[in-house]
Amino acid sequence: MTALAKPGNLTAWIQRGLLLLIALMPFHAFFSIGLGHIVGAQAVWQSWKELLLLVLTAVTLALLYREPSRWQRLRTPFNYCFLAFILVALMVTAFHFSSPTTALFGLKTDIEFVMAFFIAQLVADTRLVRRAINTVIISSGAVIAFGLMQIFILPKDWLAQFGYNASTVQPFLPLDPALDTVRIIATLGGPNQLGSFLILPLCLILWRLLQQPRWWHALYLACGLVVMWHTYARGAQIALAAAFGVILLLRLKRRFRLPALLGIVALAALLLQLLINNIGAYPKLQYYIFHQTAQDTGVAASTEQHGTAIKEGLKVVAQTPEGLGLGSAGPASFRGNAPVIPESYYLQLAIETGVLGFLLFCGGQALLGWRLWQLSDPKSSKDKKDTWVRPAAGAAVAALTGIAILNLVLHGWTDSSTALIFWSFTGAVVGSKA
Repeated sequence: MTALAKPGNLTAWIQRGLLLLIALMPFHAFFSIGLGHIVGAQAVWQSWKELLLLVLTAVTLALLYREPSRWQRLRTPFNYCFLAFILVALMVTAFHFSSPTTALFGLKTDIEFVMAFFIAQLVADTRLVRRAINTVIISSGAVIAFGLMQIFILPKDWLAQFGYNASTVQPFLPLDPALDTVRIIATLGGPNQLGSFLILPLCLILWRLLQQPRWWHALYLACGLVVMWHTYARGAQIALAAAFGVILLLRLKRRFRLPALLGIVALAALLLQLLINNIGAYPKLQYYIFHQTAQDTGVAASTEQHGTAIKEGLKVVAQTPEGLGLGSAGPASFRGNAPVIPESYYLQLAIETGVLGFLLFCGGQALLGWRLWQLSDPKSSKDKKDTWVRPAAGAAVAALTGIAILNLVLHGWTDSSTALIFWSFTGAVVGSKA
């Protein structure tokens, strides 16, 4: 057995590959577009993460051959749900196979991050969790810093010199023609993608601020919230508020959690009612919150378009509850003849994998959330090594809750940066306690 093929060395190399993935994914869009603009062959540069995952999969299989006992780490209820989801997705796709291109992109969109989740579990330990936390915070800090530069220093079209345009990614998006306000994207592929990406690192920082506060925690959080606001991504902002609510509940003693939850829900309902009743008095605020005026202009605005897309998606699910195959909905469907964008990741899954695939994925997500909740409880273990696992689990369950809400109105997990970082990170967390 060569030194490289020893199980310990294989594990270390897989862990390094996962950390590299977490570190680079926040800059995936920026580097892919920039290198494509300078060198050409943008599609090749974009595929680096798939190539890395293929290599990690091959090395992981070699590790499993050397240590078959590691398969036991995947014997959990949520993993069974995700494995069944993949099987159903592949069966439905094979039955409705129409285009290899859309099917491959569907695999990339819906299965790729689950594979990263499995790999991370198989090689996880406490050291990987600690390094993953630091990697997420550092790389996300760089994104936040660039976002602040976009807001306050750089010209709004500064990214255009790196190949950002209508055929790749717009360097900025206007909030509305009625306002001289832009939605920033930092190094991500769009404002909604930036908003969903920020949820996990901001949850990690909030947990640290509440547990062992440092001056830079508050600064990091404040800067992150400024960048989040300037995305004007309403779904991500609501998701972040829900995620922060979960963290606050986790930090409370158990007997105070239910009253606090009821109070948060009542307060949110009251604020929403006040907002709806008084929004007409603040014309500009209408655009910032609803991305449209409260008046009927005769033009389909953002909120209306979301509603229409969701209704159309529900019709497709009702007509074909068995599913149409991977790539038949969501961003991957742009590779086909008739794109279907239902403006909801759950509807996308239901269209692609059928009602059964949708239920399996949601069940796995719920069971994973419960496991993360357990790991975040200080009473779950007396092991001092859990000082890294508990905050990571708390931030992960909070981010999972937020992104689960976001997925009601957006295709959250189709953004590769958000999905690969979150699921690799979370795989490390639950795998370290397998």
